[in-house]
Amino acid sequence: MKNYAPALAALLKGVVYDKHRDVWENLLQYESDVKRHFGDIPLEVCIDKSEGYAFLKNSDDKQDDGSDFPSIIPRRPLSYSVSLLCLLLRKYLLETDSQGQTTRAILAKDEIVNMMKPFLQDSSNEAKQTDQIEAAINKVEKEGFLRKLKNENELFEINRIIKAFISAELVQETLEKFTNYRQEEEEDYA
Repeated sequence: MKNYAPALAALLKGVVYDKHRDVWENLLQYESDVKRHFGDIPLEVCIDKSEGYAFLKNSDDKQDDGSDFPSIIPRRPLSYSVSLLCLLLRKYLLETDSQGQTTRAILAKDEIVNMMKPFLQDSSNEAKQTDQIEAAINKVEKEGFLRKLKNENELFEINRIIKAFISAELVQETLEKFTNYRQEEEEDYA
């Protein structure tokens, strides 16, 4: 068995964080071997040492004959509300990082709901809208971008891995599109 087998197995299961010390140190020690191993498939090993996470993604490389290699890691389309929540969480992370006060970005569930409401269609059914937002929160938590804090039912921490999937440049541009989309929806129903 290869010395870097723990890192390979952990990456195949999902995101590896630096809080999992043994696996993290194994990954860093054998980084070039791990990258070479997955490069043959082809998968790219993305490691952010400063933020403390690593994950696999499909490589953009072409095969020797110029054709695309089949995607190994499936892409899943996200609903409007889940995409919106991811963008808003990334925006919040950008804001807290620029203030430099803390490395953790923590939000209460009520804050998340209030962040999303301006981008959602006005509804006379407040409970239905809240259910939609809660479903988005659950999905984003399942995707690993949000983590419910222990002993605090209504508090969530934004996992910094969201930075790898949503760039800072994309946030403002896309939020403007969401605002325009919402306005067009309202005009259609008016």
